[in-house]
Amino acid sequence: MRWCVFLALSTPTLIATAQEAPATEAAPATEAAPAADATPATPPTTTGTEPEAKPQAQPAAEPIPEPAPLPVPVAPPPEPTPVAPAPAEATPVEAPVAEPRYGAPPRPERHGRRVAVPGGLYIRLGAGLGFPFGPEISDDYEELAGDDLRFSGQALALEVLAGGAALPWLVVGAGFVQDVIVGGTVRNADDDEREIARGLYYAIIGPFIDVYTSPPGGFHMQALIGFAHMSPSYDLSQAATGIGTVLGLGYELRASKRWNVGVLGRLAVSSLDRGDVAGEERTPTVYEPALLITATFFPEAD
Repeated sequence: MRWCVFLALSTPTLIATAQEAPATEAAPATEAAPAADATPATPPTTTGTEPEAKPQAQPAAEPIPEPAPLPVPVAPPPEPTPVAPAPAEATPVEAPVAEPRYGAPPRPERHGRRVAVPGGLYIRLGAGLGFPFGPEISDDYEELAGDDLRFSGQALALEVLAGGAALPWLVVGAGFVQDVIVGGTVRNADDDEREIARGLYYAIIGPFIDVYTSPPGGFHMQALIGFAHMSPSYDLSQAATGIGTVLGLGYELRASKRWNVGVLGRLAVSSLDRGDVAGEERTPTVYEPALLITATFFPEAD
């Protein structure tokens, strides 16, 4: 009977202990909320009746912690804008200058027109009419022995010049000018006149220069000095010889890439010595103005 009373009194205590154990395990390890004051259990009485067990106070529920505020996103600092380095000053690069080939003349500058090549071949051909005159000129001195003679006539004027350009505006070389006198009149001191029966040949050969104002065309001036010769055309051995000069002024236009055409006015003057003819010394002097059409080959720079 005692064991029954003991079990009846111990059962509420065991039940209370079993209920408190889970609550204790659920509590946080750091801080537990204070539990409400629990009424102490009444000791069991030894009365014959089974005492009623008082309900055990339930532990207070743990307060739910408020969630931590989310961090406010902070915009990352702007990246620094890259600064372009200051451009370095460009060093001017000089274009390489092609060296002329050995022995080749320097190339002159071009300014929208042809330019003569120094050292290039230069050729001029000319033909026209000449009008020679002067004293002591005749085709037959023996027939008019003792008379002072004056001559005037007509001739076919020719010239051939060849050389090279020493400078773009200066040409030097050798030239040959001539007249084939085809007709004329010889007068004596009494003004008796006669027509020449045979033609005369007149020529000058020597060095020349030709200066251009706007090479290789336009106005140009030429000068030639050299050996002069005059004789009957049928016998060149009966010649009067001496020194002759030629001066000319002309103008040329472009006809093709390397040829010019133009006109040239020239004047040839020669002082000659015929020697003793029929006992008299003859010293003819020739003046020969002429007008020619010219063709000039004048090379240009590439």
